[in-house]
Amino acid sequence: MNFGAALLEDGYPAIVDFIARDPDHETYIFRRFSRLTAKVLLSLQGELLSVEDELRKLEQEVVRGQSVSAHHALRSWPRVAESPTLDTRSDMQKKRRMLMERAQTQLKEYHETLLRQAQISELEIPRSRPLNTYRVELNGEDGKHHKLDGLEEHMLDDSADLVTLAAPANRDALSNFICDHWPFPGRRLSPHEWDRTRHFDGRKVVLLVSALSTMIASALLVAPVLALYFVMNPGARLALVIVFILLFSLAMSLATNASRDSIFAATAAYSAVLVVFVSGNLANATPSTPG
Repeated sequence: MNFGAALLEDGYPAIVDFIARDPDHETYIFRRFSRLTAKVLLSLQGELLSVEDELRKLEQEVVRGQSVSAHHALRSWPRVAESPTLDTRSDMQKKRRMLMERAQTQLKEYHETLLRQAQISELEIPRSRPLNTYRVELNGEDGKHHKLDGLEEHMLDDSADLVTLAAPANRDALSNFICDHWPFPGRRLSPHEWDRTRHFDGRKVVLLVSALSTMIASALLVAPVLALYFVMNPGARLALVIVFILLFSLAMSLATNASRDSIFAATAAYSAVLVVFVSGNLANATPSTPG
């Protein structure tokens, strides 16, 4: 028995091999730990609230007191080490300094955790295709052949708590649809015969989407010219203009990454072209027929 080959077919070595062999890194899917992060942030926030309250009470005690030197201590950072005696005033200054140092340490940890979580929140949820492939690799197609035991069996169960480290280059709906329904056979990356995972080159998806986008754009320019040239009924031409404007805005939304304001601007320009065409002499001309 080849123990080395068996080792790579099960356990962490198998999962590591599966994740690492994807050239597009779509299998870099990990837990976000949203609930645990929220607990940590709330705990740090609670500690800071306690320090803030202690400082507020200490400063109120100084304000209500009669000590001039204590009032002066609120106007500058107290230097406890230079105090010649540990009287009531210096003890208060020392406590204030300790609270400030404690707040400084906890604020640093709190802010670093906040910033890291803000960056993690920007990571995207994995797409269904690589996630389902990962789940099959982890637990088998029937969900009963686990390569990891214990809690690791369920680490991909909560889709909302997962992140992918490889954001897709194209986020438009057309590219996503083609990626999820790629019609051509892919290339096998694993040397194991039992592994049916296939990989397709993302550049081919980009080329196909570019070709389809070019054809859609050409059709949305040529079709209204022909339709409005041959249709003479004013009501029918108005309906055609509305239909083509809706198709253009839908194509912009599905086949591009354009923002909403860009879609509005492009649709307005497209509408203006159609209106000019309808109101021009070309639209009023009738096609000549050979005698």
